[in-house]
Amino acid sequence: MMRVFLHILILLAMLWVERRSAWRLKPVQAGLIWYLLGVPLMLIEAQMSGSLWLTIFLQSLVAALFFLPPAFAAFWLAGKRNGVLLPFLLYLVLSCPAGIAAGLSLAHSPFVFGSLWKA
Repeated sequence: MMRVFLHILILLAMLWVERRSAWRLKPVQAGLIWYLLGVPLMLIEAQMSGSLWLTIFLQSLVAALFFLPPAFAAFWLAGKRNGVLLPFLLYLVLSCPAGIAAGLSLAHSPFVFGSLWKA
């Protein structure tokens, strides 16, 4: 859970830096950088979970893919507007259906119930 909060803070920091600095990334580039910055957090979370760290890491990678479209939308809106609050709120609103979709898709995946290799 701490990884999720840190990943959201990374998004907020990226929106703030993009607003304050001269460089502007395209929404797709910014979203992919945001995703890649979350990979070390996912790896740390998976390492702390014990013997099934590989399956948890893969699940985290797949679940984070569902949150890329809300991040793209937030970075797109940040390019159009000069503030940080509205793109961040857009990300939070769009993350609710993305979280539901991620939960529904991962709830029935074969490696939730055990090792990836037993699937």
